[in-house]
Amino acid sequence: MSGCLRNCRPDNPVYAYWSIYNSKNGDDIVFGMDFYKVLIEYIKICVGDLYVDGRPFYLLYDHKRLMQYRMEYLANNGVHKNLYKKLSEDYKDLVEQAETLQLFVQKYKVAKRDTLASKIINCLQSMEMKEVEILKPLVDLCNYGDIL
Repeated sequence: MSGCLRNCRPDNPVYAYWSIYNSKNGDDIVFGMDFYKVLIEYIKICVGDLYVDGRPFYLLYDHKRLMQYRMEYLANNGVHKNLYKKLSEDYKDLVEQAETLQLFVQKYKVAKRDTLASKIINCLQSMEMKEVEILKPLVDLCNYGDIL
């Protein structure tokens, strides 16, 4: 993604935004499902004495909550109302898992037990698999060009 943005035409507003605000860390930004893998690696690195920053885990929670709201909106206003209603319901589970994940992270910051790190990793892996499963019908719909 970052390579694509760097290769965009300079008059493209996305390119302008990217070059202004991400010139120092543009290569370190992660998009999509790769976010789960990065968080898992981050926890593996931090096991033991290192400080764990809770902000990325809150960002994950916030994103899942916003996705649930988007699906609710599309269920009420979109074309494929039944699909979006199911996606909204499925995202409720992800929101709850992300909230639990945050609590595990906060607990780990205090206790620093390896068992908590394992629970965090397992929760992230579970969320990733569930989200892939949830989004498959939406991705299929996008491939046919009939998303809204």
